[in-house]
Amino acid sequence: MSVIPRMSHGILSLSINTKEDLYKAYMPFIVNGGLFIPTPRTYQLGKKCLCC
Repeated sequence: MSVIPRMSHGILSLSINTKEDLYKAYMPFIVNGGLFIPTPRTYQLGKKCLCC
């Protein structure tokens, strides 16, 4: 899995190369599921994502 950080508008690009990488990033405990995306950018706990 590789992440290409983009500082404009908080958009992250993510490339998942294998099914194993997808399973490792999946977080089923989040309502409707979610993906963990590693990034060098700092986020505060409880901060809403751009999609909400």
